[in-house]
Amino acid sequence: MMWGDVRSQVLQRDKHKCVVCGEAADEVDHIIEKVRGGPMFDPKNLQTLCKTHHREKTARFLRFWLAKNKEKVKPEMFNEQLEKWVAFE
Repeated sequence: MMWGDVRSQVLQRDKHKCVVCGEAADEVDHIIEKVRGGPMFDPKNLQTLCKTHHREKTARFLRFWLAKNKEKVKPEMFNEQLEKWVAFE
């Protein structure tokens, strides 16, 4: 199964509405992140989020991951865009 097919299925299932706030949405988020072992193509692990809630969730995860991996992380690994996401409140 291709990502585009699964993404469309999840958006349809959630009626193109953010599962957090109910606003119109077109972003699909992995509930359990892929890096934590969450399945990539399982609709049960996917949810529709608006841009704001997707960014908030991603920023929380990145802050957690960076804190947990601070010895392994080198500042030059991050570009300006990633720094904006981590700072997003």
